[in-house]
Amino acid sequence: MTIRDFQYMIAIAEENNITKAAQRLYISQPSLSQALKKVEAELNATLFTRTNAGLVPTFIGEQFLIQAKEILGSYRKLEHFISDVNNLQTGRLQIGVPYYLNGSFLSEILPTFNGEYPGVDVHVTQQTDLELENMLSLGSLDFIIGLPEAISSKFEKSMVLKCRLVLSTPPGHPLESQGIQKPGERFPTLSLKQLEGETLLEFSPSNPLYHMIKEILSRSGAQVHLKQLSGYGVEMVRRCSKAGMGFAIVPECMLIPRTTSPSEKYFYLENDEDIFYSICTARSPESYLPLAAGKLLDMARQYFKNGSLGI
Repeated sequence: MTIRDFQYMIAIAEENNITKAAQRLYISQPSLSQALKKVEAELNATLFTRTNAGLVPTFIGEQFLIQAKEILGSYRKLEHFISDVNNLQTGRLQIGVPYYLNGSFLSEILPTFNGEYPGVDVHVTQQTDLELENMLSLGSLDFIIGLPEAISSKFEKSMVLKCRLVLSTPPGHPLESQGIQKPGERFPTLSLKQLEGETLLEFSPSNPLYHMIKEILSRSGAQVHLKQLSGYGVEMVRRCSKAGMGFAIVPECMLIPRTTSPSEKYFYLENDEDIFYSICTARSPESYLPLAAGKLLDMARQYFKNGSLGI
């Protein structure tokens, strides 16, 4: 029996369905059914029974699942313990990032991390918030990165950054010269009322930014033409704005030097001082946070603190 077998059985129990569990695990349904038969044959016991509610663990199945979760947790802890004792000469880190974050800021941090700890293999998985939470519960990920409001309260969260939202303007637009520069602030300030009748690029409702921008628009009372870019991440929406498709509201922390130009114009929004875009990490409360994860997150916090993502 392998670690993967334990992960498979836990997924079946949580989904109560072979097909759904297989989809979640990204394997075929016949492969998962075969894995279940193999495990039951090794144990000489039935782990699940079929009911109207789906597959339900038997008494033996319930005991198996308790032990399987403990074994998975112990295995991950052992991996990280060995890595920590070896002073990060070797190791593996599994990170989950939702689609809407694009992982763009990680691309600025990982090269530095790899330079200091070349023996630590970092895997980044991009999925929906729900899929990432499922993988975190299964022990397939060490932690996930996302927005606090989008992550279940059952996980332990730690703040990585908090930033304001900024307005991206199409190149050469007349409003580029109308911002008010406030003392000590990086960008000038514009009122959304100045965008009356203009096109504002909109995220899909599945992106937490969608709801934040709706709140800002509601406060301002500005009447703008909304153009939804379904499925587009922050970086793609920003690029569409700079290609002339319209204005966009994006997090300041996502302005990556490698992908932005000093000639690009951004503005803070009037009366949005209490609306922040926050990013946190989340992990299972009982999980072990490996030294490699702590080092990576310290680098991320320092990176944002130093304003390295500004343009």
